[in-house]
Amino acid sequence: MAVRYQLGEIYDALLKLSEILDDNTAKFEACNLANQLKSYPLIVSIVVWYELLFKFNLVSKQLQDITCDLEFATKELKKVLEFCKKFRQTGFVDVLITSREIAESVDVLPVFPNVNTLRPRRIKRNFDYEAIDEPILDPMKKFEIEYFNVVVDKAIASIQEKFDLFLEHSNDFGFLYDINGLNNKSKDELLNSCKQLEIKLTYGNSKDICGIGLYEELTQLRTMIESPLPPIKILEYIYQKSYQEYFINTTIALRILLTMPVTVASGERSFSCLKLIKTYLRNSIGEERLSDLAQMSIENEVASKIDYQEIIKQFSEEKSRKVSFFLNKSFLCTN
Repeated sequence: MAVRYQLGEIYDALLKLSEILDDNTAKFEACNLANQLKSYPLIVSIVVWYELLFKFNLVSKQLQDITCDLEFATKELKKVLEFCKKFRQTGFVDVLITSREIAESVDVLPVFPNVNTLRPRRIKRNFDYEAIDEPILDPMKKFEIEYFNVVVDKAIASIQEKFDLFLEHSNDFGFLYDINGLNNKSKDELLNSCKQLEIKLTYGNSKDICGIGLYEELTQLRTMIESPLPPIKILEYIYQKSYQEYFINTTIALRILLTMPVTVASGERSFSCLKLIKTYLRNSIGEERLSDLAQMSIENEVASKIDYQEIIKQFSEEKSRKVSFFLNKSFLCTN
């Protein structure tokens, strides 16, 4: 396991720093950190976070991909949610096995210290139906209940909230992901899905699409699509054939579906780019120029493919201060 070697390397590096440093304060801090790493509960907590964050990081990278859509995001979040629930039930045993191996590799006794040195305090009951609280005397069980279960439960709650939101949107737009597969759907099911999407895209008296019109368009379009295609390819097909006037509701629905963001990673990158661009050396930079530079930084892959020679030439011609004087014969004669 990667965390095993990383923890050992960090421990060895801290000990080495404590030997070579001249500053007594830094030497003391390095030794203190090294001693804290030799705590078995800390090793177990590191393994718990590693197991969770490793899984979350993989899904986070996939959700930040520009090709990621709601259907894919919903499936991936469902896998993470199932992993967390399974980890909640049986993961603590595996965590202890891994933690014990790591502890032995760094010469740490794999035992939870008993912190209940005083007599456990009992909470007074206000009603007869309240049960007496039984104190947790086993330190390992106490760690599992008060730390492991709490961390995993919070992770499940955060993923569940996002998954429910994605699932709601996926249920509304899900039938548009496989228009070719709508042939296997009954007319009543397809009509109901179109009407539900009309309600979803209605705000007050304003409607983005007509449910019945969308149903009629999809009925015709599904016979024209011979093989399963993703929504982006369906929309490209409609525009290539200039069918957007005949499939107005379908075009609007697909455009809304394809422009619906899965994550806010792009927005977060824009704010982080501003901090890198507008430093104290560029404190007087204007808003327009700052926005343009941020756009170039965010879309750096597109900007790197642009031919700047033609742009520089055009800019120099427009900003040139040279003035052409045409001298005629009369001007020469008078002078």
